[in-house]
Amino acid sequence: VSMTTLSTNGYRIATLSGAAADTAPDVSNVQVAVLDKMGELPRNPHLEIVDNGDGTKDVRLAYDPIKGMILNNSSSKSCWTATSTDCWADGEVPGKDYSGDVYTKTTMYFSEYSNMIYNDLTLTVHGAALHADSYGLTLKQINFVGTCDLDACHAGGDQTHVVYTPIRLYDANLTLKGNSSIERWGQVNGPIDGSGSITIYSEGSGTWKMNSDMTGFTGDVRYSGNNGEVEERPGRYVEFMGKSPFGGDYEGNDPWKAVQFTGMPWVYVSGTVGMTNVQRGTFVSGHVNFEVANGKSLTLGGLSTTYGGTLTKRGTGALVLASEAKFAAAGVQQDTPIADTNNLVVAAGTLEVAAVDAVNGLAVSFGPEASLVVNVGATGDLKTYGARNVKWETPFAADAAIPVVFAGEMAADSDTFAICTISETAVTPTFTVPAKYAHRKVTALGWRTNDDGSRTYEVALEKQGILLIVR
Repeated sequence: VSMTTLSTNGYRIATLSGAAADTAPDVSNVQVAVLDKMGELPRNPHLEIVDNGDGTKDVRLAYDPIKGMILNNSSSKSCWTATSTDCWADGEVPGKDYSGDVYTKTTMYFSEYSNMIYNDLTLTVHGAALHADSYGLTLKQINFVGTCDLDACHAGGDQTHVVYTPIRLYDANLTLKGNSSIERWGQVNGPIDGSGSITIYSEGSGTWKMNSDMTGFTGDVRYSGNNGEVEERPGRYVEFMGKSPFGGDYEGNDPWKAVQFTGMPWVYVSGTVGMTNVQRGTFVSGHVNFEVANGKSLTLGGLSTTYGGTLTKRGTGALVLASEAKFAAAGVQQDTPIADTNNLVVAAGTLEVAAVDAVNGLAVSFGPEASLVVNVGATGDLKTYGARNVKWETPFAADAAIPVVFAGEMAADSDTFAICTISETAVTPTFTVPAKYAHRKVTALGWRTNDDGSRTYEVALEKQGILLIVR
């Protein structure tokens, strides 16, 4: 029985007549198995006996009511007004108080210039496009099945279209698109969970703002765009407002690229976010720009960060690299860096290396407004070796000395911390450090030779004077 048939809210299996109708079987305990549900549909499937009033009885497959959309609607024709009866299988338009399921395999628009609120309506989109173009869209839930699109940047003037509704994917392939010829914004505020893949792609002047908790999503997350080689934030970009735009525990086939940034997307980080799930790795290919706002940070941690192009850090905020650097060739992850696909450009703001091998093999370059963070609370290998980069011969490049800034809290009054470690044949970087930090003064800046011939640049700090606390 197909979902199109189910949208008529019943399916006759057999008709009983004569003695069979007089002694109709008890079907109340018959269990109905659904082999291939469409998301959560149908709900509560069961058999029932219906008396036709003519001496016959039907055995019917029944389930909770499903309201089906049978006609494509468009931005110029709404299917949500009282006169839009031709859009619906039962000829009735769901009202604001409708409680239950709506199912569509055709394009559906929510395009009224208002906040559209159907608190008890659950929408299942099966292999179709959903245009959430109203100022705000609040449903009980949106379920996606098959290959689907979500577009919230298409129509309605110069404003943000906000999807407040929880979204669930049932092994679906969902693309969030931003098609627009003028600046518009789509924003996802509701949580996203389920399985499959999500691709967030902005084109035209459309922008997607992600303010969604995705920790319940187990599939692939892809951010893609085609902004070209630009120096400033373009009209089309993806914005990370906060929460978790990277997904949760991963159940896919390639965990090293469970989160992908492909093409030439521009990502504006307006709220502090972090990719820290150890079941997920990040893959950067093409040329990806991360613009981090002042006082905010983007952390790339988790399983690993794999490079297949250029990552450019922009903005005055912080980029924190907290997982081992890997590399990719022909779709295969490897440990060996590949020229021209291992570039990390810190154009502005700060870079903090929070895992000892997070830049090992990268061609790291610093712009005149960029600096390197040394965390004086570091321990273990990070304290001993700092940002280790022994796989590349030009590990830290800049037109001038690279400024070092301190962060964290020292456990001892005096200690030595590594800035970086490079190979014995690598091009030598130069650094500048502040004279003091947190009541401690810098007493030495130099380098040491390790047993394997590598060189570690380090800085020593010691307690300065007497700290008097008046209570």
